[in-house]
Amino acid sequence: DNCFRQTQIPTPGGWYNGEQQHYTNRDVNSFIENGYLNIVAKKESFTDQGLTKQYTSVRLNSKYAFKFGRVDVRAKVGGGAGTLPAIWMLGKNINEPGAYFASQYGTATWPATGEMDIMEHWGSNPNVIHQSIHTPSSFGGTVNTSITTISSVSTTFHVYSLVWDENQIQFLIDDVHYYTYNPAIKDASTWPFDKPQYLLLNIAMLGGGVIDPAFTQSTMEVDYVRVYQKGIPANEPLVAATTPTLDPANVISLFSNAYANVPVNTWRADWSPAQLQLDELQIAGDNVKRYSSLDFAGIEATGANSIDATSMLYFHVDAWTPNATTLKIKLVDFGANNAFGGGDDKAHELTFTPTLGGWNSFDIPLSDFTGLSTKGHVSQIIFAGIPAGTSTVFIDNVYFHTPIVTGDLWRSGNSVSACPNPTEDFLELVGIQGEMLNVQLVDLTGRQHAIEFERRGEVYQASVKHLTPGFYLLEIQEGSVRHRFKVIKK
Repeated sequence: DNCFRQTQIPTPGGWYNGEQQHYTNRDVNSFIENGYLNIVAKKESFTDQGLTKQYTSVRLNSKYAFKFGRVDVRAKVGGGAGTLPAIWMLGKNINEPGAYFASQYGTATWPATGEMDIMEHWGSNPNVIHQSIHTPSSFGGTVNTSITTISSVSTTFHVYSLVWDENQIQFLIDDVHYYTYNPAIKDASTWPFDKPQYLLLNIAMLGGGVIDPAFTQSTMEVDYVRVYQKGIPANEPLVAATTPTLDPANVISLFSNAYANVPVNTWRADWSPAQLQLDELQIAGDNVKRYSSLDFAGIEATGANSIDATSMLYFHVDAWTPNATTLKIKLVDFGANNAFGGGDDKAHELTFTPTLGGWNSFDIPLSDFTGLSTKGHVSQIIFAGIPAGTSTVFIDNVYFHTPIVTGDLWRSGNSVSACPNPTEDFLELVGIQGEMLNVQLVDLTGRQHAIEFERRGEVYQASVKHLTPGFYLLEIQEGSVRHRFKVIKK
């Protein structure tokens, strides 16, 4: 899910350098097995885009591009005469047809984009690893290269590394340094490495009669691909937000991979300078929304799509930002007339200080939105970032929910229960046999609340009408036994 299978043939006759394969999007050519990514070149007749070829393989583009850092790839590269497995990088701005970033960012042709070959292995020359640089000043029969003999590259895992900063590019194998590229003059001809690049993993099949006639299949196994950036904040998340695990029956979801989402009218970005990425963005396989230049924007669910949250206790959203020092969340109820500005609108905005460069999970009691006195027609959820107009915010897992806690959680005794739970008006204790010596009720902040039980037949009953909706911990001392319950007030 972090990779894109590039399949479009870029030239009328096929791929560059006389390569003989079709790159496919089939699972037989790339798949995960036993924790390893398998990249497989196969001998087989395959027709695509009007051309029939006798070999298939895969060319993976990473969906993450970055500038400067260290890359470590632990791989077993496979082999066979005619194969060319490679781990390499290209500029995000390449205009190559069918490349992942080309349609949005493609402004330059190769080699003006720059190319960094972290590992190339010609199967006809076993155990010889090439690590190279291609720029407008040196490409094709490149002179900026290191050629190193490493034992058992086809059958043993090795770590192939690149360390890239604003001054130089270093190449390593198993943490041993072999080559540094550091031109004395850094200009567009020698140093196109001042812009983001993305990773590629592939096996090419070379022409020119070098493919072994007995070849059937070759596999490059990849254990991991790791990118490190020291002191450079990430501009987008590398991992997904935590997957929610609430019972779907207790959730009204507007946007989450974990639930069936209710329809909304729009994710509006025309209220302000904010820009919403139109194509669906995935982070580690999880769909997310991204606002850039965020002032204020958000979800609109009006008319038949308005949200009835009267039975819900919490509003949840996950947010990731590299630069918004303040994040505001506003809920707006359009009222019974279900129309903005009709005189019965209710709204409330809360302000948060997010952690930068990490997922923030906001699980907010609806009671905190004190101005939202009605919740039957929630029609707008507005996100605002500060600094206004320059903040970038990623949004995931937007939903209302009511946590359900059943029975007598944390009970110390064997026969005492608290019900109903969740409760709205009254709470009953069933099974108390001895004398209740002490009763305490505290909320999640540790603040104590008054509660008084009265015996009614076989049960003790207390009114909870005065409590604000949320979680509470009830502790009861019955003789020498202490009972503890997690209680939810609706």
